[in-house]
Amino acid sequence: MNTLYVIRLGEIALKGLNRPMFENMLRRNIKAKLKGYRNTITKQKGRLFLQIGDDCPREVVDTALSTTFGIVGYSRSFSAPKELKAIHEAAREAIGEGPFDELPAGRRAGENGS
Repeated sequence: MNTLYVIRLGEIALKGLNRPMFENMLRRNIKAKLKGYRNTITKQKGRLFLQIGDDCPREVVDTALSTTFGIVGYSRSFSAPKELKAIHEAAREAIGEGPFDELPAGRRAGENGS
């Protein structure tokens, strides 16, 4: 099984005709830092997606991505088929089995209790 990361790019996204060159350089830099671990990097809609084997410790990925020039942020992510049941199952797997506190009636997430 693989772990998926969504990588958000910095000023590389603003580059013009030489943007592919900078994106490829960023890919090579990430791969060099994760050498020894099976990984795949793909691009879609101005983001990079890193799939890496579960044998790679999360701390190694965190260090590699947080110290690579050109990355402004990254998030561990999950993928699921475009079916509601599959999405629910992936969400349950991602967040575990609670316990989760429910919001009091009439309150919305982000509102403070005062």
